[in-house]
Amino acid sequence: MKNFYVRFVRSLLFSLDPETAHRLTIELLRAASHFDFALHWLRFFQPPSKPKTLFGLNFPNPIGLAAGLDKNGVALPAWAALGFGFVEIGTVTAKAQPGNPKPRIFRLPEQQALINRLGFNNDGADVVAERLRKLRESRRWPAIPVGINIGKSRVTPLEWATDDYLYSFRLLRDFADYITLNVSSPNTPGLRELQEPRKLSELLHAIGNEPDATTKPVLVKISPDLSPVELETALGVCAENGVAGIIATNTTLDHSSVPPESDEEGGLSGAPLREKATALVRDIVAKSTIPVIASGGICDAESAREKFEVGAQLVQLYTGFIYRGPKLSRKILKFTEPLMYRRGWRRVQRSIFRVPLGPMVAKIDHDRAREIQQRYANSTAGYAKYANIEPWLRLNRERVQDLNLQRSAPKRVLDLGCGGGFFLFILKNLGHSVLGLDIERVVLFTELLELFEVPRVVWKISAFEPLPDLGQKFDWVTA
Repeated sequence: MKNFYVRFVRSLLFSLDPETAHRLTIELLRAASHFDFALHWLRFFQPPSKPKTLFGLNFPNPIGLAAGLDKNGVALPAWAALGFGFVEIGTVTAKAQPGNPKPRIFRLPEQQALINRLGFNNDGADVVAERLRKLRESRRWPAIPVGINIGKSRVTPLEWATDDYLYSFRLLRDFADYITLNVSSPNTPGLRELQEPRKLSELLHAIGNEPDATTKPVLVKISPDLSPVELETALGVCAENGVAGIIATNTTLDHSSVPPESDEEGGLSGAPLREKATALVRDIVAKSTIPVIASGGICDAESAREKFEVGAQLVQLYTGFIYRGPKLSRKILKFTEPLMYRRGWRRVQRSIFRVPLGPMVAKIDHDRAREIQQRYANSTAGYAKYANIEPWLRLNRERVQDLNLQRSAPKRVLDLGCGGGFFLFILKNLGHSVLGLDIERVVLFTELLELFEVPRVVWKISAFEPLPDLGQKFDWVTA
């Protein structure tokens, strides 16, 4: 039997013009992002955790939201609540722009596909940066990696494209866990020329010379329509300039799989792109050591597994999410990781027997917590996101409940690499005796440990060396 989304929600949305349906969805998720009860309801769709580390970032699971659905970053808390392991907003351009004339999105339901010629309609880098700054200060910043996809403004001549990208990069990098350079959209005239070696090298070299650029992973999103020679050349340029990852792919201009009566000008996405995108991921993995995020043609669990099997590290959903709904992430993980997914019952248990955080949070010095958060709000350091306390407490509550420590008799718990102490703070409030081994010596972590009043020992762990004598024995050692 078809699920609720397909039978009811999608039927309602598909009765509307595609762009109207998109705008309605985004506005509903924007509203939900402001209310805890709405976010709690959205968490019903969350898949079980399957952590992945890439680019020095921690992803709760390998399934992300592709750029294009939330162009202006208005619903980040909602995307996190739905269970995405990461979210990429954009494409954002230096200048605000309305995009191409309407109609500009077309559904092909029988092919599970979309054709779009949106043309980077967005609020512009200045407005998006200010919106993200306010979100970070509101303490609703999601506890998942956030990527920002940037592109060239339509009015900017191609020879000035590098300056255009640099303007957006400088404004937005402080709010991004990674930055994606979109040089492959077919809907901005001339943009794909930036995949040519000289132009791509110039752009990447300029980005790489920015202050602290090496601390921010830079990815490049490429076209599925590159020839083998063009692909190999582009990969060489990316490798020479230290690109952290490749997103494969953007939409295609190859409409050979689309019935002539349904064809429209623009980029094709969805199921017809499946084989082409998989082949491109396979080629990139064979020709380069740069990690790949697969985006294109992922409309079900089997097509996602294909991408992982040919070497993709992560996947992104867009058109598949529109056709299959928020349960698609769970289905992908169930199909690709069946043994892990059986543990999904824990998610239900966590929801029913949820540890209340309210009484614990009430014990925190809120003035001091607010001061810490504001001080790190604009920091480019990777650890600065931990200053946003409540999402990390919620994430560590699930860890506590997975270990069933909320119901056990008091234990003595040692946490290796205790970070900001979120996990130990919850355990302490549940009556356990805790000690953290602080190996990082990061000032923010020290401030959080002091805020939470979590006891710790500073010690640098070295391979094959015993831990220090801590003067007591422990029932649990976690990391």
